Amino acid sequence: MQNQKRNELILAAALVVSFVLLGAASITTAPAIEKWVAARGQIGVETPLRLLVTSSDRRKMKNGNDLVLIEGRIVNPTDRNLRVPLLTAELREGDGRVIHIWTIAPPVTQIEAHASVEFRSAQSDVPPKGDQLTVTIGSR
Repeated sequence: MQNQKRNELILAAALVVSFVLLGAASITTAPAIEKWVAARGQIGVETPLRLLVTSSDRRKMKNGNDLVLIEGRIVNPTDRNLRVPLLTAELREGDGRVIHIWTIAPPVTQIEAHASVEFRSAQSDVPPKGDQLTVTIGSR
């Protein structure tokens, strides 16, 4: 019986030490991981780039879902070349609830100073609900 209690105490102590070590590791590595991911356009990033959606269309598919087509332009108003992150499209219902989200790969990875580039996206199998479409620079 004493061996069982001792083993339980050792196990409990090992679990506590493991949780403490995992917590310390996540505190020290989380900012580095977030910085690495943001640098690759995976988290919404601050950028001087401007995004203009020039057209969006929605077509009913045979399976009952919709096909959403988006066209737009990414504009670099600065005096330097800039990296172009991923774009994010969100479809929301009237109450603001996101019902579908997808990532759009930009047509270029860098855009020259004072230049612009067009982008196009076609997303299939979008739920038939939702009437508010938002496209942003950077993914969520």
